[in-house]
Amino acid sequence: MANKADISKFIFITALILGYLFAALYILKPAYQDDAFITFIYAKNFSRGNGLVYNHGEYIEGFSSPSYTVILGLLNRVFNMDIPLLSIVLSLISGSISIFLVFLFLSKHFPGSGLQVFSCMLVLIAF
Repeated sequence: MANKADISKFIFITALILGYLFAALYILKPAYQDDAFITFIYAKNFSRGNGLVYNHGEYIEGFSSPSYTVILGLLNRVFNMDIPLLSIVLSLISGSISIFLVFLFLSKHFPGSGLQVFSCMLVLIAF
């Protein structure tokens, strides 16, 4: 049986992640920058088997985040989702995982300092 400290940590991290998700969805809903769509076109062409190209047959690198572009392309190929929506989902999932991992790290290495852990988590969520 879990003790009260474990249950309160679980509730705390769940509340942080839910708060992050709601805040991020509110902020990110239609907030794309123009360069994002360049990456989206490269990812779309990659998912269709044309390679990392903007225009089919023109092999010019025009994206600044190759791993993100490839991940978006692979996820688009697997789930066949709209790439801008897929980018928001990927952002929310990676942000939630980051919050969880940082919380585990801080709780393990700084036990008993709840206010400091809470402050660090708020700073992480703000970014």
